[in-house]
Amino acid sequence: EDADRAVSRLRQDDEDFAGRCDFLESVRIACNAAVLLSERYAAEASRLAALEPDTARRHELLGVADVCTRVPAAPARNFHEALQSFWFAHLALNLETDGHAFGPGRWDQYLYPYYRHSIDSGELTQEQAQELLDLMWVKFDEITLAKDSGESQTSSSYPDFQNLNIGGLGREGRDQTNELSFMCLTALEHTRLPQPGLSAQVSSKTPPKFLVRCAELLRQGMGMPAMFNADVLTLGMASRGKTLEDARASSLNGCVACFCDGKDRMASSGYFNLAKCLELALGNGVDRLTGERLGSATGDAARFRSFDELLHAFQSQVAHFVAEKVRYDNIVRTVYATYCPVPFTSALIDDCIDRALDWHAGGSHYKIATMSGVAIGTVADALSAIRTHVFENGTVKMAGLAEALDRDWEGYELLRQTLVNKPPHYGNDDDRADQLAEHAPSILCEEVEKHTDVQGAKYYVDLLPTTSHIALGELTGATPDGRRARSPLSEGVSPVQGHDLQGPTAAARSVAKLDHARTNGTLLNMKIDPAALRTEDDLQKLAALIRSYFDHGGHHVQFNIVDRAILEDAMEHPERHRDLIVRVAGYSDYFVLLSRDIQQEILSRTEHQL
Repeated sequence: EDADRAVSRLRQDDEDFAGRCDFLESVRIACNAAVLLSERYAAEASRLAALEPDTARRHELLGVADVCTRVPAAPARNFHEALQSFWFAHLALNLETDGHAFGPGRWDQYLYPYYRHSIDSGELTQEQAQELLDLMWVKFDEITLAKDSGESQTSSSYPDFQNLNIGGLGREGRDQTNELSFMCLTALEHTRLPQPGLSAQVSSKTPPKFLVRCAELLRQGMGMPAMFNADVLTLGMASRGKTLEDARASSLNGCVACFCDGKDRMASSGYFNLAKCLELALGNGVDRLTGERLGSATGDAARFRSFDELLHAFQSQVAHFVAEKVRYDNIVRTVYATYCPVPFTSALIDDCIDRALDWHAGGSHYKIATMSGVAIGTVADALSAIRTHVFENGTVKMAGLAEALDRDWEGYELLRQTLVNKPPHYGNDDDRADQLAEHAPSILCEEVEKHTDVQGAKYYVDLLPTTSHIALGELTGATPDGRRARSPLSEGVSPVQGHDLQGPTAAARSVAKLDHARTNGTLLNMKIDPAALRTEDDLQKLAALIRSYFDHGGHHVQFNIVDRAILEDAMEHPERHRDLIVRVAGYSDYFVLLSRDIQQEILSRTEHQL
């Protein structure tokens, strides 16, 4: 009906009149296809019911047929119908697109009225409603995203990033934690499945019992729920042009990215290797691994007379590659808009129908483009090592450091150990290093925010690697923090693996110094010794750590709470641990399905006590 009304408003002298008419007709076809899909399920359920000898099962199948006959063609009347209507829409989205990062959003918010009606009317008991939720968890996990070899390196295993949000704020600024929020946590507890990715939004108004319940689930070792700061989410979204009401109602999509449900288009431009930019700044634009000139000629680093000259060269390399990336992105945007229309998706996004413009062509109410900065910790510690040992202490000259890097530290192990152990490291609440961790993403933000894409979407930065920090590390030479060539970079906004030695509170305080609200999402991994979470007091400590990090301005934190000995045994005897789930990056997955290098990277992360 919306498409019909939009057609009636078009004029033949409108720009691309025929194309707009075709788009609106495609919306009609796609929506009818979703209804046809539900009718096929209804017919199959009726067929099975006619053959079913068991009375209870036959009654159940007839109920399924009745629900599928009604939704999504007509509005849902109760909780069961609302869940089924959602699922048909979710299936259609996944069938129409590549199925990557289509998250359910604020699930406990838009489903709650249907839940409340079914409970209050006596249609369902809470136990029956919980069973429906548990079954939905099973359905989510049935969706598997097949990837090519390149994407498998940056998102290891089979995550499809179905990010389901609970808790958080409503449009009027009030806490929205409800019964469904807790029941979603219970569904995760009952099913112990890696999908959907469960994310809990926590604001200053979140009730303590919800935060403690989240901590209870985290203690079970599945890496979920991921914890997000709803206040920082609101602040950041409002600063990027959303209304305050829309900002409060926003969700997390994909890994940790901020998204305005039903109104937004966030076009991710892939990963940006900041450590490679520093390598090129130290090498006058020349790739240390291949000898090929990749970047700008920013001068011989041995002639830099000050640390500021190095920072200027670093920013020049960043600016060069940001501009190149935008140029390539615009080609991709144009191809998608021309050859990859998504009419069903467009039907669910505000303004696409009114503008008669596909979601991929920029029809949504809001739109942004993002670049994902990688290796914040590596760059911070590398810059700290250079500032301390080249420009302050004179431990080594820049030419000597360059030779050590060229040789991947061969013959320079004493220098490498000095750089690893002596300079202040990011992640220990030391402003000397932490200010450099702040400075690196601010440089990227400054350069990225100068650009808009071909559809007028402004570029912003997010700081999440998925597992690209391993793949990009293989393309990066040795770095001045003592890292060897081709080894993993630091991940997300986390400190370099093993460099955060002053405990989780110090690490959290360091990371909180970054300007999280300026980005469209940041990712912090923490690894906690399970022995530190044995008592109820320990759970309160974990909840307090999360609350403190958010009070200081952090955006996101996720936890691996799995015994190291179990992880090591799983690497040697995967058949014994097929149900072992860990937090990888912005997703959880079965540990034994991960590649060996990612398993080793997870093991290398600092394990904290509380």
